[in-house]
Amino acid sequence: MHGIKKGAAQQVRKRLTEDDHKLGSTLYGELNTLLNSDEDIDEMGLLISPKPSFILENHKLGIAFRCIAPMYSYVFKLFTALVKIAKPSARILPKNCLALLETSRVVVLVNPDNHTAWSIRKRIILQQTGECCSSSSFSSSKSSSLPLAYELKLLAYELKLLAVIFTKHPKSGAAWAHRRWILRMMPPFKEPSSSISIYKDKRFQEELRLCEYNSAMNKNNYYSWTHRLWLLEKIRTKNHLIQELEWCRSWVSMHVSEHTGFHYHHQLINKLLALHGGQSRWIPHILRGQLTQAFSSSSSSSSSSS
Repeated sequence: MHGIKKGAAQQVRKRLTEDDHKLGSTLYGELNTLLNSDEDIDEMGLLISPKPSFILENHKLGIAFRCIAPMYSYVFKLFTALVKIAKPSARILPKNCLALLETSRVVVLVNPDNHTAWSIRKRIILQQTGECCSSSSFSSSKSSSLPLAYELKLLAYELKLLAVIFTKHPKSGAAWAHRRWILRMMPPFKEPSSSISIYKDKRFQEELRLCEYNSAMNKNNYYSWTHRLWLLEKIRTKNHLIQELEWCRSWVSMHVSEHTGFHYHHQLINKLLALHGGQSRWIPHILRGQLTQAFSSSSSSSSSSS
């Protein structure tokens, strides 16, 4: 079996029929080969046609619906056996790292709310980036690392993988949370920086575009708007907040039935008022009306409650 010791492989085979094992192993091998052959895959979907099992064209991945059950059953049990081998108190061996990354990749592509798979990927990433806790058990074991090219691209590839997952599972809370965890390890989110530089940063703008795309393609996507709220926490300058407010006004005018967009709009106004509300000269005339109305509403509600 793929990347697993003989004894553990025998335990897994006991849970699988011979046909399921053969079919699942074949499908997993085919999909794994396709995923490794193209690191720029940007979309995935399901195929209704009986053949072929997989299609990869122009960085678009198609998976036949009939393949999901046997492949996932095989991969999940293989992944579970690998997790049992990876002891929490020791570093994961390089061979097991690769096997865990490949099996967990297929697991999250099919079921992105599998928290165990994301936790294992976090553990391997921390191990490869040297940010694991330096306990005696870790220091006594030999240092392991993935191939250098793979290690350097690990975080960037994780973001690509998540973007692919969002094309099929745009409302996976675990996947969005994992993306924020990855971003905290990358510039400009890792190092403290001014809100002026972070708003113009290429990666920051890519995150804004990703949120916009998923919000537009999936009605009331709470998770993409929550991710955008997390990005909003990094913005403090009045000009950038006003730019974001103008974008949001345009968006909600085109999606009047989506309360999530209006909630984000409300949060934007509150932040702009909190940081720059007393400086009316900074507020453009076209925005002053709605800001004044929001401020009056909040004042009246607070006075009535008191």
